[in-house]
Amino acid sequence: MGKQGKRQAGRPKKYYDPVVIEVLKRIWTMLNLPRSKRLKAALPSWLPHYEAHYHTTLTQDERSLLNSISSATIDRLESDTVAHSAVPQWKECLFLP
Repeated sequence: MGKQGKRQAGRPKKYYDPVVIEVLKRIWTMLNLPRSKRLKAALPSWLPHYEAHYHTTLTQDERSLLNSISSATIDRLESDTVAHSAVPQWKECLFLP
């Protein structure tokens, strides 16, 4: 029997919405890359600035996800983002002649 009938263990990944990740990344860089606990504390006050700066409006679901996200989830998302984007470029810089 194939893997068709198997379900993935664990909770559903509700924070992996591309819009939520993009908002987190942009606010994270606007705040000069704070750690997750500081980013979590700053999110409620920075969401209106984000919407004004990027001329967008977040849906109520996106806003509630961003306001309820934990610092551990931010760390997980951040490590996934850094592992897939920044680290290879950084490694390439180490080996330049």
